[in-house]
Amino acid sequence: MKPSMQWCKLYSTESKYNFTLRNSAKIKQVPYYLAGLIFIVSFIILSHFGLHLSHNTNFLCSAAAALYAFILYRHLPLNIFAINAFVISDNGLLTLAADKHYSLAKGSLVYSFGCALKLTEIKPQMLAPQETSKPLYRFIFKDELNNKDYRRLCRIVQRYNR
Repeated sequence: MKPSMQWCKLYSTESKYNFTLRNSAKIKQVPYYLAGLIFIVSFIILSHFGLHLSHNTNFLCSAAAALYAFILYRHLPLNIFAINAFVISDNGLLTLAADKHYSLAKGSLVYSFGCALKLTEIKPQMLAPQETSKPLYRFIFKDELNNKDYRRLCRIVQRYNR
């Protein structure tokens, strides 16, 4: 009698949802983009709605605001919780460790450069996500996962948001 499925394919669905994150090159560029955006916006606001200051003063004030944002952002942690690997199920349940379980919330979004995950914590004694706790946010850049895993994560997020 010949088995209908090979033994190596029996557990392939479990390992399919194990994600291991690698270091992102884009995460180091975020402070520069943020500082540039703050500089442009503050310069436009000061030029049009300011106290009728000279362009040199507007430029210096905008540069100071951008520098302050850059320094502040470099000293803040990029992620609320650091993860290197996680397991996510097809129905949106995310497991970080044996005792850390989260559920995807409706605010999770997929962008062309990454996924913004909104997670609610699930306590061990509860079967549903705990709505009273503050949600956790984690942004996963596209280059932190390989292409196959990134597409799989995007499908899970999009399927859960429907």
